Amino acid sequence: MSNCMTKRNLLWVYQNIGDSIKAFELMRDINSLADVQLVKDQKKGGLFNRVVYHLSAYTYFNKSEYDSAIRLEKLAYDRSMQLNDTDGLALTAAALGAAHSTTGNLDSEFYYFQKALLYAQSARRFDIARGVKGSLASSFEKKGNHVSAIFYARQYYNDCKEAVDTTQMMDAAFLLSKFYSQRKKYDSAYKYLSDFYFISF
Repeated sequence: MSNCMTKRNLLWVYQNIGDSIKAFELMRDINSLADVQLVKDQKKGGLFNRVVYHLSAYTYFNKSEYDSAIRLEKLAYDRSMQLNDTDGLALTAAALGAAHSTTGNLDSEFYYFQKALLYAQSARRFDIARGVKGSLASSFEKKGNHVSAIFYARQYYNDCKEAVDTTQMMDAAFLLSKFYSQRKKYDSAYKYLSDFYFISF
């Protein structure tokens, strides 16, 4: 298992430095090791299997191979479901929402972001829940549900403010400024745009 963990950590490094060749080589090795572990211990092997699928999906996503990324992320999601792993379900549902958003599949994007928020709140993964609220705000905006878009964007902003997450708070402020500007509510748009610039400096 420690060999799996070492290779998984190396995979994460290669993904982040953009070495896709090394990442794919390690991905194959880790998948083989994870399958062996699964035979030995269903729970530990299953959890590790989920992590492997998730990291593998990330590798494909970075190469813009979205069909493969979605297929692997769905395997990670299904494995989390089998294990009743709400933390894993929150993480993989959020990733599936993001992947479907990139491919323009609005129904699937919306479905998985809603699931991700429910699972994240259940698992008390407020870090995931914050980001998903921002994603849901954008999804509602695409659907033309402007009231819900602003509702979730404001929740996103307030949660980031409470968590003192300045990076996401900037994103939330920019979203709100854009939404209000589109509705010609320029006072509110200016307020959040001012917040965006204030936070950025």
